[in-house]
Amino acid sequence: MAQRRILILYATSHGHTGKVAERLAGQLRLRGYPVDLRQVGRLERDFSLERYGAVLVGGSVYAGKFQRSLRRFVAANKAQLERMPAAFFSVSLAGISRQPKELKTARRDVERFVIDTTWRPPSVGFFGGAVSYTSYNPLLKLLMRLATRSLGARDTSRDYVFTDWMVVQHFADGFADMLEELPTPPEQPWVPPSISPRRPHV
Repeated sequence: MAQRRILILYATSHGHTGKVAERLAGQLRLRGYPVDLRQVGRLERDFSLERYGAVLVGGSVYAGKFQRSLRRFVAANKAQLERMPAAFFSVSLAGISRQPKELKTARRDVERFVIDTTWRPPSVGFFGGAVSYTSYNPLLKLLMRLATRSLGARDTSRDYVFTDWMVVQHFADGFADMLEELPTPPEQPWVPPSISPRRPHV
């Protein structure tokens, strides 16, 4: 039975969202899916979603917005995203809690993303982020220390991870469950890149 090839496309500012994407990819591979992991800022000019049967898109939030490269890609590829099984994941400190009231800020950030890109993902995962002091410049380090006092992230010589990895795993499993309920995608015949299929005689 043919398995849909899944693309996990992410944007990261200090590396932690890449780790979340890797954990999602690992869980989906355990479920038997071939997965490609790509960072949106490093895509080739001619990159296309056409070869994939499903996609997970994600990024991290700073000052209420996701990375510009992610917003631009999604806006430019909205039509294709709407034609394939897709979901979105948000990585932020606002996503630490599982309580609906405390997730309000994280949801508001995603709504801004929807307004910016006009793409409304069918499913959204909210994951806690990290305070990566060791990769911050001095000013950002000071600002983040002030902003995260309530989290106890005071030692600027180390990083703090607030991601619940079980929540990440469950989101990947939920996406895999959804794909398994869909009709199996037809297998496409392989054609060498340098050879075009012959047109039938009329």
